[in-house]
Amino acid sequence: MFCSNCGTPAQNEQSFCASCGFRLSSQLAPPVTQPVSKGVNLLELNGFTDSSNAPKAMKFIESIKYHFKNYAKFKGRASRSEFWYWFLFCILASYGSIFVVSFVAAILGVEPSAAADLGGAVSVLIAFSLIIPNAAGIARRFHDIDKSGWNFFFVLIPLVGPVLLIVWWCQDGGRDNKYGPAGD
Repeated sequence: MFCSNCGTPAQNEQSFCASCGFRLSSQLAPPVTQPVSKGVNLLELNGFTDSSNAPKAMKFIESIKYHFKNYAKFKGRASRSEFWYWFLFCILASYGSIFVVSFVAAILGVEPSAAADLGGAVSVLIAFSLIIPNAAGIARRFHDIDKSGWNFFFVLIPLVGPVLLIVWWCQDGGRDNKYGPAGD
């Protein structure tokens, strides 16, 4: 005899399942003699047998390490914290480089306009070096809300596009989808 609730084998003399506590003998229905089928797991059919693709809440440094480790990984999902901490890092790196380079150039006696130009050039180099991990993070964030990464091109619509992207990026990922299992 098997438990009709969880499918665990049970002894004939048991009244309740040892695993889940479900009442085994009932006057309304005969006892189940075969395990109950749990159905097909759609994630396993799509190749998601583990939760390594699942997004998880991250801290600032953890998010930066993850993005550099998965520099060009466009598959999977990105949690809100992972995405927004990476976004914050990119802003800090870009503007921080302008400040640091301009400050060092000023200490060395370089003309202020040249120092600002040098800081801007370093900032552009940093921005270009972060294009691929930014694109990958954006695609994974869209995957978390069950949208294609190509939705990023909504940014080309003046005024409405960037606002729409921010609204989407702030949404909760929710349930499992075709891009992977749900995380924390």
